[in-house]
Amino acid sequence: MSFFKFLFSKYFVINLIIAALLTTALVFGVLKYIEKYTLHNQSVTVPDFRGMHKSEVFQFAEEHQLIAIINDSVYNFEEPKGVVLDQNPMPEKQVKQGRKIYLTINATQPPKVAVPNLKDLSLRQATAILESYGLKIGELQYKPDPCVNCVLEMKIGDQTIEPKTMIEKGKTIDLVLGAGTSNEVIPLPFLLNLTFEEAKLLLNSKGLNIGHPVYEDCATKEDSAKAKIFKQIPPYDSKAVINLGKTVNVFLTCDSIKVLNFLPDSIPASKDSLETGF
Repeated sequence: MSFFKFLFSKYFVINLIIAALLTTALVFGVLKYIEKYTLHNQSVTVPDFRGMHKSEVFQFAEEHQLIAIINDSVYNFEEPKGVVLDQNPMPEKQVKQGRKIYLTINATQPPKVAVPNLKDLSLRQATAILESYGLKIGELQYKPDPCVNCVLEMKIGDQTIEPKTMIEKGKTIDLVLGAGTSNEVIPLPFLLNLTFEEAKLLLNSKGLNIGHPVYEDCATKEDSAKAKIFKQIPPYDSKAVINLGKTVNVFLTCDSIKVLNFLPDSIPASKDSLETGF
């Protein structure tokens, strides 16, 4: 009987209420902790960071409680320095706040390479070696020398550069080549309907330079890369010749009709091609 009296006593009821309140508070606190720890029901749609500067990405991450981490850096000459090239997770992915976003960015400084020794090599050999080193061929200069199209000097601007000199990858190196013992001339290459890069490759293989391109009817950088030559100066003629080391200027368009209008009725049988250029 005393046990039932205790259950309904004021002392027991008060302790029971206190216990219930403490239990409720504890459960509520634990749930809040778990919700905060796991960021329950809070997610963020990952944007496409590619092309954005890393500082913008870090700012976005801070504002949306994400953690941006630079996982890797490479150097792409065609992209601005410090921009994101790749990301993980990919765009449009739903992630919880606090998620780590791994970034691959374009390095702010290009890597350096040692200049290879090109002396006495042919223009063809020098071109292949420079490309393998991530370097570009600039202007071709000629001076009298018995070894025709052999590399005599390497230059950056007006300065002669020696082998093993450390320079930034992607730099342009001018080559001084042998022109033989006379004013050698070669047939003028046919450049119409080629892209700028194709024409440059062909001209360089022949010991000629390409001038600064003039683009027409091209809206974007990507369009310009696909543009075709519709005019060249000096103009092509089957009997035209040009001195080694001279420059051919080109005009390009993204309008395929304009290219067709400027093409001769029949392509000359002796037309140069990228394949025969080597």
